Amino acid sequence: MRSLLAAGTLPRYMSAGSFTNSENLSGDGKKVPPRRPQHLASLAPHSLVKPPAPASASVAFEVNMSRAANRDYETREIVAARIDSCIDSLLRNDTKLLSLNVHERTVTQQLATYMQGKFPGWQVDCDYSRLGDEVKRLRLRDGIVPVVSNIVARVRDSEENLLVIEAKKDDVPRVEDGDYERLEAFKDQLGYKYAIFLKLVTGKTPGIEVIWI
Repeated sequence: MRSLLAAGTLPRYMSAGSFTNSENLSGDGKKVPPRRPQHLASLAPHSLVKPPAPASASVAFEVNMSRAANRDYETREIVAARIDSCIDSLLRNDTKLLSLNVHERTVTQQLATYMQGKFPGWQVDCDYSRLGDEVKRLRLRDGIVPVVSNIVARVRDSEENLLVIEAKKDDVPRVEDGDYERLEAFKDQLGYKYAIFLKLVTGKTPGIEVIWI
């Protein structure tokens, strides 16, 4: 499944109409204290990504913020809402990384910093190359080769592997089949529950294309 997040787009969970006026009057003309800003409860991504996640997923996301890592609890809807929220934050705060065409590892490192706060109980690491005490390897069409993933979310030194992310920029022609093959192998051979490929759109109209494997 492909979806595109573009820089400068207001997420669905932020709405200009979700803030109250700073001053209100009661029925007798007296000033009353301003109400606190009320944000929309939904954590679904904006309309350029996909339809809003079910309300139950949003509620579950809030509850899980205080829970330990649990693969069975982490539904795709919950993980997708978190990833879209992190990408929204990156595009809102760090668009320059894409417009300046920096190395893709710089972008994924910044994305991982947003992810750590959204995946409580999981360790989010960049360029992690170990499988226990050994080098991480996968059996691919070219044989058994060592691999390094851009971002992983899992519990270190355990079999609790939740999410693996690979990212590539769009400015250099390359065959994506190899990336897809590695991500499939992460799921089949190392037991990762979810795998995502991110195409980083650089230049004057930066964005991030999200492809679930």
